[in-house]
Amino acid sequence: MSLRAAIELDIFNIIANAGSEAQLSAAEIVEKIPTTNPNAAITSDRILRLLSVNSLLSMSHRPCQSGDDATHQEMCYG
Repeated sequence: MSLRAAIELDIFNIIANAGSEAQLSAAEIVEKIPTTNPNAAITSDRILRLLSVNSLLSMSHRPCQSGDDATHQEMCYG
């Protein structure tokens, strides 16, 4: 189900078009998907985590780009 959703949302092509070494957050991926759902980044992050656990995507952490809290990290996928 998650794989099908990722294919239908064109997530793999969005990541591929960002470059071979690109690591995108769920919010960055959702910016490229036409949606009006305010929870799209949260839902997409769950799908992306499941795909990375099953080795279909890589996952890494980086400091969150929004906010002043240096200890907050966001997950990125590639």
